[in-house]
Amino acid sequence: MANKVINPDAAKAFRQRKLSIRKKLNQMKKDGLITGREFISRINQLSQVKLGGTFPASLTAATKTTKPSTSKAAAGNKTVNIATPTTRPKPKQNQNFRAENKPKAAPAAWKNYSSIAAAKKAGSLYYSKNGVKKAAVYAEDLKGKSLQQYMNEKTGKTPRKPAKKSKAQIMANVDTAIKKAIKTSKAKKNG
Repeated sequence: MANKVINPDAAKAFRQRKLSIRKKLNQMKKDGLITGREFISRINQLSQVKLGGTFPASLTAATKTTKPSTSKAAAGNKTVNIATPTTRPKPKQNQNFRAENKPKAAPAAWKNYSSIAAAKKAGSLYYSKNGVKKAAVYAEDLKGKSLQQYMNEKTGKTPRKPAKKSKAQIMANVDTAIKKAIKTSKAKKNG
């Protein structure tokens, strides 16, 4: 099968048409005329069209009628009956949800404090020491905790649970305990 020879002007017109269809699909998605899945499907169909091929009319046909179209191209078309979209109510968050652990200062405010006392006075968890972010914590504040545990508590992070041992690790521990018991029992018999 021989390849078709396409002149540069036809190739340019083809690319421009493909770009205009892509822009129209983006606008349709933005206007809510097509869903995300439908958008991806149509983009895949568009990428399958080879140079010199024809574009299917179904690429730019609207399927979803939940929002009105605001694009200039669709403004001259027929009016569409619009169904009001149903939205889920946002879940209510607990008012006390880590409220006491949240820092009071702005996120980048730590750069403004050059001492622990100044940072603590402003309610910041951090201060700047030679441009390096450091925790604004005195040794007395730790009360037997590590610095990481203390900071995790203050920032509202929860400690990790210790990892469970796998069956292989448990069996290895049992094997070593049995071998140790056998050695000690042999030593008692001999000694």
